[in-house]
Amino acid sequence: MFVHAMAVAAALAMAAAQVGAAATISAWELISPTHLDWRERPHRRAIAEDLLVRLNLLADVIPPLSPQQEAQVANEMAELQRMDPGADTRRRSRLYMSRRYQHFRLLELLDDTRRNLQCVIAATRVSEEMRCWSLASVNFGDEANLDMALSMLRRARMIPKDGAMPVTAQDPSVWYGEYGRGILKHILTPYLAERAAERAVKDEAPNKAGVESDCP
Repeated sequence: MFVHAMAVAAALAMAAAQVGAAATISAWELISPTHLDWRERPHRRAIAEDLLVRLNLLADVIPPLSPQQEAQVANEMAELQRMDPGADTRRRSRLYMSRRYQHFRLLELLDDTRRNLQCVIAATRVSEEMRCWSLASVNFGDEANLDMALSMLRRARMIPKDGAMPVTAQDPSVWYGEYGRGILKHILTPYLAERAAERAVKDEAPNKAGVESDCP
């Protein structure tokens, strides 16, 4: 009875320690990890939640497109897709460099990133969570398009200057790329390495028994 009580107490203490560690985890761990243990679900979730807070601070100041603007961009994109890829490249360039198209692309990028982070937070299986992390990494790595769109909107005075934003929302064209690379380096790569090692052990087991593995 005493041994069982000690085991329960130890388990509770360990759980409390993990919760406490997760409370200190932020998106900065992707850039300069000090507390992050990628195997710990609370750590990964804390990072996703902090990234979502930072993302929403930026998304909240981006004005929506009007229905007319959305329809105009959609019609132009559909028309260009019907054209021969080599035809009238100047028209494609004009659309790509237009403020309304960059505005559209920015809203699309932020919405996709938000959905992928929400997927990370809600995932009940590690494999699904890692799929969502990979998509979020691609989103955050699109810093060139992010920078172009933000620059256009700021020149048009449609959004606040970077220095007027909350500190955790400043310099997104710098930090978003770092977040994307951090997700790849500190979450996805070690996860895939561990999965590959587990697969190698499973493949090796039947060979030791003299049975040929059917794995490719």
